[in-house]
Amino acid sequence: MDHLNPPGKTRLFWIGWLAPLLLMGSLPAAQEPKAPDAAGKQTLHDEKCPGECAPCQEAIRDALDYLAGQQLEDGGLPAKNWRLRYVKSDKDVIRVMTTAVAGLAFLAHGSGPCAGGYTTQIAGIRDYLKARAREILEAKPRRIGGGGGPGYASAMCLLFFTHLYEVDRDEDTRAITQDLAHFVSACIGTEIHETVWKKRGGKDPGTVWYVSGVTALLNVCVISLGRARAAGFQVDNRPLELAKSYYATILFKNGSIKYDKNNAFPTEPRQGRTVAAILALMSLGDHANERYKPVLEYVRKNMEKTMAHHVPSLHTLLGAYTFFYLGQEDWKPYVDKHFGKLIDRQREDGSLPKLWELNKKLMMTPNDLLWGPNYATALFALILQIPTQRVQFFRAGADLIDDAAPKRREF
Repeated sequence: MDHLNPPGKTRLFWIGWLAPLLLMGSLPAAQEPKAPDAAGKQTLHDEKCPGECAPCQEAIRDALDYLAGQQLEDGGLPAKNWRLRYVKSDKDVIRVMTTAVAGLAFLAHGSGPCAGGYTTQIAGIRDYLKARAREILEAKPRRIGGGGGPGYASAMCLLFFTHLYEVDRDEDTRAITQDLAHFVSACIGTEIHETVWKKRGGKDPGTVWYVSGVTALLNVCVISLGRARAAGFQVDNRPLELAKSYYATILFKNGSIKYDKNNAFPTEPRQGRTVAAILALMSLGDHANERYKPVLEYVRKNMEKTMAHHVPSLHTLLGAYTFFYLGQEDWKPYVDKHFGKLIDRQREDGSLPKLWELNKKLMMTPNDLLWGPNYATALFALILQIPTQRVQFFRAGADLIDDAAPKRREF
């Protein structure tokens, strides 16, 4: 494992290849295709991290410039196998996910549709995601499905448009954001109600599809709804109360959140789901509940495995935000364990093909291996910019507000 050096020392990092993470963990087992090593660039990393040292700033700029160069005429970013669908209403879901994360990365740099270094990219992403989000909303799928689907894409779009509205205060942006909030709320009720967990009176049978799928989807839905609520958008509290009851039911004695039957899978995927669940519980205002003390202990104990080859890439991002919001005593160890590895793996062109180091046989094929490097690069750029707090996945002290307009954010 790579670590940052203690204060006062410097360390040499060589930028190389990186492999995407499994996002939803629903595809069959497969081997990662081998690729030739890419020439790296020499980077001197110092103690001013997180995110403030020259190497981090250079890495962020290179990643964003790479993403800007990848943008297509329709405003979206390309992805491999982008027509792959998990359910019929998943049209373009892979491109939607990739584009939404890239949009958040550009916003985190201080850009908006009218100001900043990536105005053209933000405007294009806004138009692309509005069109794709409308298609998802019009499809009105009966059930999203544990393996992914428009639930994930809609939640990430909701996060993007929530932050965009705080910048542009455009009424059309506000309208699509509110519609997405209603849709994502419905996703929570539909998914939990239609699992065997609900039908059997709260006793989850432990199937991999629904425990891992519902928990992963629930995490990102709750986080996006909490952020929208904090920004002043109307959010139905009933699905969030349902989410609270679900989290209280799927705890293991060791503090992890249920990922699979009898806790049989490796620690890494359980850590990915669990650390993201802490961020969701923050959004619900429930993480300080005494019952979740073992959960906090679990994620801190397994911090080193938050960014591992079994952890879904989206939950790697959510895990990074979790440790940031837990405070400096948790954030600094996270940075020490992971930032060096991230910077070390960036390629000369600014891209990252993967977020983690492949050190054992894959349990199942990470979606990133199918999607291409744009997704991993966008996640990388967003993680390194977490300390700027321009893009926040959690904001404390937010009450339900119906029509209050969020305050415009100034850069």
